[in-house]
Amino acid sequence: MPEYSVAYGSRTVIVSVAREGAGLRVAVDGQTYPIAFERRLGTTHYVLTRDTSATPVVIRTDGDECLVGIADEQYRLRVTRRVPIARKSVAAAAVSSREVRAPMPGLVVSVQVVVGERVEAGRPLAIVEAMKMQSEIRAPVAGRVSAVRARAGQEVMGGAVLLTIEPSG
Repeated sequence: MPEYSVAYGSRTVIVSVAREGAGLRVAVDGQTYPIAFERRLGTTHYVLTRDTSATPVVIRTDGDECLVGIADEQYRLRVTRRVPIARKSVAAAAVSSREVRAPMPGLVVSVQVVVGERVEAGRPLAIVEAMKMQSEIRAPVAGRVSAVRARAGQEVMGGAVLLTIEPSG
């Protein structure tokens, strides 16, 4: 679930958002809310529905800040995507030759191999997109694909295992 730091005034909260059926599941500092968020007019006017109440929302950008109007209140927010720092131990380094991991959080655009397929080192395995930039994930070793854990359209966190290769030789 992607996480964001949202700063307004002197306060900063952590917000995560995930699709849940036709709506969204939003967690703010650990408190979870199921909501529906519908576009109503152009690219700035929305309706936020929580439980049975519907609230008009207007979202506009101003440089690197968002101006958000909710009902009759206005907020100036600074939103940044939180990227976890991957840390590797010696044990993890030994496993990394077999596990192919996402280099950053993003959306899996395509997976180009199937279980049982033989791959050569450097062969493209998958494409992950983050902030409209696509990264081609290549095989770190030659071998046989023993597991595929990601699918096209899936959101993944940085460091998530996309697939596993059993090295040959």
